[in-house]
Order: sequence, then C-alpha cells, then structure tokens
Amino acid sequence: MVCSEIVQHFEYQSYCNYYHFTVLINCSQAAFPKHEAYDSSTVPRHHLSNRVRTKYVGYKGKIYNRRSPSTIKVTATISVSQAAHDKAVKHIERMVKHMPAYIFRAIADNGSGVGIFSRNEKITVFPENYLLKNKANCGRSCSGSCMLTCTTDGRKLEDLDGVTNTLSAVREDRILCTNGPDAENVLVHEFAHQVYNYMPDGDHESIKEIYNHAKQHWIWYADSYAMSNPTEYWAEATQAFFHVTNRTDVTGGLNMCNFGQYVCRTESEGRKHIQSRDPLLFDFLSKIYTNNQPNISSGLTTC
Repeated sequence: MVCSEIVQHFEYQSYCNYYHFTVLINCSQAAFPKHEAYDSSTVPRHHLSNRVRTKYVGYKGKIYNRRSPSTIKVTATISVSQAAHDKAVKHIERMVKHMPAYIFRAIADNGSGVGIFSRNEKITVFPENYLLKNKANCGRSCSGSCMLTCTTDGRKLEDLDGVTNTLSAVREDRILCTNGPDAENVLVHEFAHQVYNYMPDGDHESIKEIYNHAKQHWIWYADSYAMSNPTEYWAEATQAFFHVTNRTDVTGGLNMCNFGQYVCRTESEGRKHIQSRDPLLFDFLSKIYTNNQPNISSGLTTC
C-alpha cells in the first residue's frame, strides 16, 4: 500500500455483495509507508482499552499468550467468540509456519497484526481504522465531502467486513463462515496484503516484476480482479496457493485447473497448476510461504 495523502487498499468482495476496492482519503498525515507502521498516536484509544484479548504467533508458528519479541499480534474484541479468535490464530499460524525467518520478522516487526471484530461492531473499533469512521454530518450520504466515507457502490467504509492497512481486520462471521457459504478465506486474503506490504524491498520489487511479466504475457485473465494491480495479484495468488478460495469471479484463473474447467480440488493440485502456468509466481510463493518446500501441506481451509 502506498500513501498519497492517504491511499488505502480495502477489500470488499462481490460474493454476497462484498467487493474489493481502493480509496483515497484526505489527511495531512501519511498513513503507512511500506516499512513504517501507521502512526496512530493521535487516534483516540479509549474505546479499546481493556476491551480486547490478544494472542501472539511467533516464528515457525509458535503461539504465545503473552507478548514475545518478533511475534504477530492476533487481537479480538471481547465481543468476539473464543472460537473465532482461536480460529484466526490458527489461520495465521498455518500461513507463517514455514516462512523464512527474515520474511517472518519483517512482517512481525513492522506490521500491526490481525484484529477480529464482531457483527455488532464496526471496523473502526481498531485505532488503525479510525480514519474510516463516518462523519457526524454524513449519515448515509455519499455526496460531496461524504464521498470519502463511502465505497464506490455507496456503502459506508466503516461497515466493511475486511480491511488491511498496517492491521488486517476481519469481521467474526467471515472467520466462522456463519453468514454464508465458505467461498473463500477472507483472513488469508487480508493477511497476504500485509505480507506484501512489509516484505523486504528486494522481494517487494520482485513480485511487481512477476506481476508485470504475467500481465504482459496474458498468463491469467488480464481484465480480472486478480490482475488489477500487484497487491491483488499477490493476495489472490496466495489464496490459490493455499487452496482457500472457491470463487471464480475474481481469481483470473489462478485457482482453475485443467484449462479452466474446474476449481482445483486440492492444495497440491492448485500449486501444480500455478507452477505450470506461472512458474515465476509459483517459485516466489514457495519461497515466501514454504521456504522453498512447496510439497509441505499448510492445513489451511476456507473456513
């Protein structure tokens, strides 16, 4: 993610009326340069004090109940069920378990981790998302200055179910899949954005080059959401690599095996599909998520 005044990339999917989008928010303070955490020191924090519980995921997926050096924080508000919190922790543990140490530490030391909130809360419960809060004079309006409080289809930013800036925030029902079919693992998609944001500069540039190569050679559907920019290419590819998306409307073919005839049936089949179509992408995904051991199963699921 890159800041203009504040440029933020948000997720809202077309499945069940959720979509992905990018929004520009006017602000005098830059939000989250790739290697700097968003300075939220001026953001009110009283609404979160003593109202969250936190677990920490360390290198090689070790889980801690107390903060330890170089760990990824997984926070849930007290309104979130223990089952959802535990499931979110498990998803992150499985995503990072086989990462190279330097990749894991870049994310752990620079990102703000994961935040889970309930259906009775808004995504702005987390300080990192405070700037998405609706203006008092806007109500449901998306006109004029209120346009910056809305998505492109007229919904309020504060009502979204998943957003990533320095924090990957996801609503509880999207973790538990209690509000619809398990079409995709939204947390894996969101956390993939954080991996992209905070991987070291050399790796960050590599994925841009791989994306440009794929786009120039029409490896995947060029007009698809997955090919709209490097960040979504990486996030959708991550979901396909871990076999946690059954969607066909946004993936550009990343998860469609046998020349697009069906959604790949297993993680192994999906990885072989990416390897055959986009070997540069496959090698990079393997490096970042498995330390070049792509035959290791992640154990991740869509829900």
